[in-house]
Amino acid sequence: MKKLPLVFALFLAMAFAVAGCHEEEEQGGFKPVDIDSVAPSDTVFICTGRSAKRFHAIDSCSGLSKCTKEINGLTKAQAMEKKRTPCDICFKVHKK
Repeated sequence: MKKLPLVFALFLAMAFAVAGCHEEEEQGGFKPVDIDSVAPSDTVFICTGRSAKRFHAIDSCSGLSKCTKEINGLTKAQAMEKKRTPCDICFKVHKK
């Protein structure tokens, strides 16, 4: 019975740690990249699936989570040649 407070304290510590990790996942764990700061020669990531339409700043973007094909790196210029548009999660896009 004397171990019960210790077990409870460990449980609370784990609960707070898990809550903190979940909060970071929801925010993506990163700030969106300004699209104007990405040069045409910089690497971006795409899903090779037929219905994929976006390019991403990082290969772990939640926008790629449903990709059933390969995730490939290529240049921003190559992605734009393939008619891909910037991901709304990864990139801050300036409205014209």
